[in-house]
Amino acid sequence: MGTPSQNQVGGQTPQQYPSLLHALEDGVTHDVLHNGVQQPTPSSVSRTFEDASLLLGLNTNGGLSMPNLPPFGALHDEYQAPSFGPASMAFPDFFEQVMMPGVEMSHHPSLMPPDVSNFTSDLDFNVGDFDFSFLASGLTRPPTAQGFPEYNHGSIGTVETQQSDLLEDLIDVFLLQDSSAIDSYIHSATFASDKICTELLLAVVAAGARFVALAPVWQMGLVIQEVVRIAIGELLEHDNKATRDLQPLQVILLVLDIGVWSGFRRKTEIAMSFLQPPVTMLAWSNAFMKFSYRDVVPLLDDADDVLMDKWRAWTEREAKKRLILHTFLHDSQLALLYAKNPLISPAQLMMPLPACRELWLAPNAHAWQNAYIRLAPPSQADTPAMMEFFGHNAVLNQSVGVYDNTLCMLIACHGLGHEIWQYRAHARLLSGWKNTTFRRDRRSDHMRLQRDLLDDLTTMLAHCDLQSTSAPEMMLTLQLLMMLLHVDIEDVQTFSGKLGEEEARRVFPKIMQWSQNAESRVAVFHAGQIFRVARTFEKTRLRDFYAVALYHAALTLWVYGMITTSAARKSGRQSPSAMTPRLSNTSHQSAALPARIPLDTADDRAARSFQLLGQGTPGVYNLQSEFVPLPSSRGLMNTAASILKANFPQSTNGLPPLIDNLANLMGEIGKLSGHD
Repeated sequence: MGTPSQNQVGGQTPQQYPSLLHALEDGVTHDVLHNGVQQPTPSSVSRTFEDASLLLGLNTNGGLSMPNLPPFGALHDEYQAPSFGPASMAFPDFFEQVMMPGVEMSHHPSLMPPDVSNFTSDLDFNVGDFDFSFLASGLTRPPTAQGFPEYNHGSIGTVETQQSDLLEDLIDVFLLQDSSAIDSYIHSATFASDKICTELLLAVVAAGARFVALAPVWQMGLVIQEVVRIAIGELLEHDNKATRDLQPLQVILLVLDIGVWSGFRRKTEIAMSFLQPPVTMLAWSNAFMKFSYRDVVPLLDDADDVLMDKWRAWTEREAKKRLILHTFLHDSQLALLYAKNPLISPAQLMMPLPACRELWLAPNAHAWQNAYIRLAPPSQADTPAMMEFFGHNAVLNQSVGVYDNTLCMLIACHGLGHEIWQYRAHARLLSGWKNTTFRRDRRSDHMRLQRDLLDDLTTMLAHCDLQSTSAPEMMLTLQLLMMLLHVDIEDVQTFSGKLGEEEARRVFPKIMQWSQNAESRVAVFHAGQIFRVARTFEKTRLRDFYAVALYHAALTLWVYGMITTSAARKSGRQSPSAMTPRLSNTSHQSAALPARIPLDTADDRAARSFQLLGQGTPGVYNLQSEFVPLPSSRGLMNTAASILKANFPQSTNGLPPLIDNLANLMGEIGKLSGHD
């Protein structure tokens, strides 16, 4: 019987379910998993890693044995790289003619830009086609890999196989990544591979593989994810009681996380379609309600076995809270990025606030006991509910150190995001109402709601600014919400050719009107601030939701620059792009030129006058500290793509698929309109 801090990929066989054995078909993955031996997992999450080169040493070739492995670019037979159109193709005609009413375009395919809303690529995925033989080629870290934590193998006397080394490393990578995430929901200190269901063990391996920027590894993770996706469905069909267990729900969320952010169209669509079942399971099991969470209190005189049982019961209770909050974040992120209906309302979150990270990340039962007695948290009945926290954030100041402040604040941000989604949906309804006099009261209420939401977001942003330790994830989320409050990203994408020429023409008057008022300038200011915050992310952390948010910010800046430049030309005024050098050092600005308004700096004094009066030339700084005005399409998109790529500095074997797709798409968008 293993200790709570140990992984056992071999040794005792994990619990088996018939559904998994059926889904594995030829048993390849089953054999790989059971050729290993016991391996300790990190007992503390105090270890950190600086960039992708530290993840198993797999992002660089140093210290890595990789005989006969094809390079990243040689794998296109199975995994087609995204193609967003020929590199030499230019599309200025599309936008020029869309902005000229009455002029019909020829419907030649070469005139149509790529779908700016689609940053996934096609993948003809078949589990049976994947070759696992690369596991036997030495694709693993050496025992003392530089920069990777060394583990004490202790009494392990068996010969470790290369396959189990890699799989154990992927488990460790995931546990490190999850434990350092704001919304961590897998308890690493009690994670033991011999005590969890096989579906969860495989899901953790697949989730760890997505953090390794080496094609055979993340491809293997997608294969395993596909197997687990089928297996967990069959498990729940076979035994409906499993819907009330924590581990199957964790499996589902891991599978959905991998699929949604995989960068592949089929997997993304399937993952987005299957969030409803776990939400329903959680609701029907009363997991959203406070009465479902019982007190677990350690005492000083508890015997070791009693203390261990209490610790496990407490971690399972907190893991369920965190699973719900992670599900809420997952749902909210998709609603904001894809304009889909959210499935979970903030009003449903009636469970108690999550405990602080000191308790959650305690490496053992005694450390948890000591921290619990010192902090003396209130009972679950007296702990404020998450829903109550939305309207009373000051509760964190009243109970310092008891609750997970960062997670609670991030949840509160997305609670406001839910209201912004409703605001945008209501705005679309109002735009279709013809009788404006009859609906005047509705429009007044709508404008008042925007002001109230802006006040709430501004207050929360000010609170985060005062906290020197505010996570960049929270700051970027707030800037994104303030941007979305002032721009309909669906209209931006439609004008960009998402639905073709006819729809682009239909939405153009609305986009033109937006670009001429202060609301558009507020939106582009916060889009620029997203650029600023994105630069502060730790290495390899600017991914998934936050990478797509950066792309949406770039798209908003690009459309604003293109429309204002076109309007200036038609009115006979000189466009900002003609008056400002495309890329110029800040020290050579001429007094005769309009003032440059950097949108991506912490000092927003100049940007305030731009938001109010529209004066000056707005732009952002690239990584070489050169000013890029917004009408410079190529410079703007190259800057956004460079920020993404710079967050993965050691990924010599290729970027994660979603990041690569976004960078390629922004490169193509940079060629769409007339300015470099």
